Amino acid sequence: MNPNEICNRYDRLVSERKQLDYTYELIERFIMPGKGRFFQEGLDLEESIDFRHRELFDSTAPMANTQLAASVHGSITSPVTTWHHLRFAQTDLNDLQTTSEWLEECNLRISRAIQESNFSREVNEFYQEASGYGTAVIFHEEEDGPMNEWNGNVFKTPMQREIFFEEDWNGRPLATYRYRQYTPRQLVDNFGTVPQHVKEKAEQTDGVSEKMTVIHCIYKRRLGPDATTSSPVTCCAGRARRDRSSAIARA
Repeated sequence: MNPNEICNRYDRLVSERKQLDYTYELIERFIMPGKGRFFQEGLDLEESIDFRHRELFDSTAPMANTQLAASVHGSITSPVTTWHHLRFAQTDLNDLQTTSEWLEECNLRISRAIQESNFSREVNEFYQEASGYGTAVIFHEEEDGPMNEWNGNVFKTPMQREIFFEEDWNGRPLATYRYRQYTPRQLVDNFGTVPQHVKEKAEQTDGVSEKMTVIHCIYKRRLGPDATTSSPVTCCAGRARRDRSSAIARA
């Protein structure tokens, strides 16, 4: 997909979800007041004041949601115990000592990698979103670092306001769209290769404060004999504006 198509599809998904976003805002207002800034633009500055929580008279609902999320976190993915186990689908292999020891070593490495990452903090946010809004998303990718080396895991739970999906015929995600805002300098630092006008803006004084909207899209690639890569997905970021859309990065 090209940047214009990404932005058009994103706009269509935003329009289709208007009614659900209103429900999310009611949930945020009475159950998750700490998430309020994520459903309205213009409240990102420290000096901004939000008067939308005057109807919240006590902390019953927010505390109940927090306790439910903490209970689920401790029961399913406790940070102090090993909550995963590996087995072969071919059951007779699980009875062999060598394969059993190999699986145990793999399980220990997975546990160590999770403990060394930010998984516990982000999955707690995931459970709060899931128990409050009824749905949540968590991203998993490799930490930034030198190429051709493993740099560790990094997890991120985005806000519901940021995420939109297109589904295939079986109800599985076909494309994922994420709404983000960066300053020009952040775009240069994050993507490296950016349009010339973004580079010029980053060098100006307001390059550290002015926000640019970015639609980050991950979509399923059609593989075939003429495919240039074996990767099943494509990642593309497009900058959405009323007058134009420009590609920022593609992988």
